[in-house]
Amino acid sequence: MGEVLAKVHVAVMDERPVIARGLVSVLADLGAIVDRPTDVAAWGAESGDRVVILATAHPAFMETVEYLRRATPDLVVIALLDTETVDAYATSLAAGAVGAFTPEASSCRLALVLDMARQGLSLLPIGIAREIAKPRRRKPVPTCLTPLDIRILRALGRGDSVASLASEMSYSERSLHRMLRGLYERIGAANRSEAIVLAASWGIVSPGLRLTIDLTEAAWSKTS
Repeated sequence: MGEVLAKVHVAVMDERPVIARGLVSVLADLGAIVDRPTDVAAWGAESGDRVVILATAHPAFMETVEYLRRATPDLVVIALLDTETVDAYATSLAAGAVGAFTPEASSCRLALVLDMARQGLSLLPIGIAREIAKPRRRKPVPTCLTPLDIRILRALGRGDSVASLASEMSYSERSLHRMLRGLYERIGAANRSEAIVLAASWGIVSPGLRLTIDLTEAAWSKTS
């Protein structure tokens, strides 16, 4: 693949040493400048092409993605998935990641995911894309939702941060976090990303993701 990521600064946030070391090695072979910042937000605000790879296994994955999106809007966030499933992709992308891959991904696939993400595109395996593209009957909106709940879900679906939403609604962030916990509990969501996925199934939000689909799974092995 050569120096396809030349001059691209990449930070890997994964507390699993074996996976992190393997990923750093592949990135270095692709020409990336692998950094180990102590403050990712400050690092992401520096000049240059910058990408952070964040493991979904991270205990604060959702909060970290939201914080980085708010602090450094231009920073490209890529999710390192545990499993390659529709739910895993949907959750990470809804959280704010631009692309995603698993530790088993080839160097070619990794390079393509990062390159597409830097262009604002999400590269998906054909099987995942087909599942996402399948027509689905819209589920009825739960009667427990109030107009305020729907407004909040739509704001979350747009990618609004808790801070900006709290300011818009004249609430403190602490109060809004408390409201969100109550909302998630009522609709059976564990976190923000699950709430967005549920809201999309009810037709309340439309993530509007720009997707690029790899047409054959075999293409990865042929080009790597």
